[in-house]
Amino acid sequence: MKKLLLFIAIMCGIIMNAQKTVILEHEGVSTAFNGASPFEEAYEAAVSGDIVYLPGGAIVPPATIDKGIKIYGVGHHPEATDATLPTYLSSTINLNENADGFYLEGVEINGNISIAINHTVDDVSIIRCKFGQFYINSNTGTLSNNFLIRECILTNSIVLTGGTGIISNSILQSTLSTGKNVSVNNCIFLYEASDSSEPIRSIDNSTIANCIFLKNDYGIQESCDGTTFTNNVFKVAPSEGNNSFVNSYINAENIFVDQTGNVFDFAHDYGLSGTYATDYLGTDGEQVGIYGGLFPFKSMSVPSTPHISSQSIAGSTDNDGNLSISITVEAQDN
Repeated sequence: MKKLLLFIAIMCGIIMNAQKTVILEHEGVSTAFNGASPFEEAYEAAVSGDIVYLPGGAIVPPATIDKGIKIYGVGHHPEATDATLPTYLSSTINLNENADGFYLEGVEINGNISIAINHTVDDVSIIRCKFGQFYINSNTGTLSNNFLIRECILTNSIVLTGGTGIISNSILQSTLSTGKNVSVNNCIFLYEASDSSEPIRSIDNSTIANCIFLKNDYGIQESCDGTTFTNNVFKVAPSEGNNSFVNSYINAENIFVDQTGNVFDFAHDYGLSGTYATDYLGTDGEQVGIYGGLFPFKSMSVPSTPHISSQSIAGSTDNDGNLSISITVEAQDN
């Protein structure tokens, strides 16, 4: 309860402040930054393990993140953030080797999330975010282990050179490539190229389960070796190559409640339509796609922090000098 009340006080202060205010929490003590570059200022003051709370609206991130901090935005879905505006980071998040344990939730990024070339960054978690590309850049065999991408929307590719981890309950508009020992579960691959390129490329010794692929021809994987595809949905039967396909569902036409094309749209409904929801089951007995599995996609991607669903602040005080403020905050259970 104490933490909830603290968060409410922080967020009320952010809403009422005309400037953008970023809050840094260090060992239970909160500090506000509302200068010209509040996120960068909070980052400079932070140490690994600290928490940074970002407001709605556009904000500039640090040029490089080299600390294992946790960052929470207010969300990115336009309807869920009507009271606050979405948290919108104006440029790419670049991670360096001291960012082990980095955690990011509830933001949209005008750019990518990138681990710097030949840097090892373990235990990176990206939850309920919308961004372009996730890129682990390695050419010397260094490994960034145990990344987690969960309930995210990616408008560009995932390139896992030198990375192992989990991609779960996410929507991918482009390709997944160049990785080993990767687990991909309950994702939707919107990718449909006009050429012969494939949505899964050079993903070896990995597992791809409970996913939906919208590619129109038989090509799903290119140059993959030793990867097992289980309980996935395809438009046509895929070519197996050196991989294993178990219990594939062949028919991805009109599978969603309301979806067209190959570009993500907030207005679309990516739940399974009709009998697909009960007939196309994953390895866990739940429906395939983003609403099944261990991490069902949360409605409107609301972050796990308390959510400001509405706010109203009068433009002036009343005759007694009182300012009318109404803010509705909803606790979240996940």
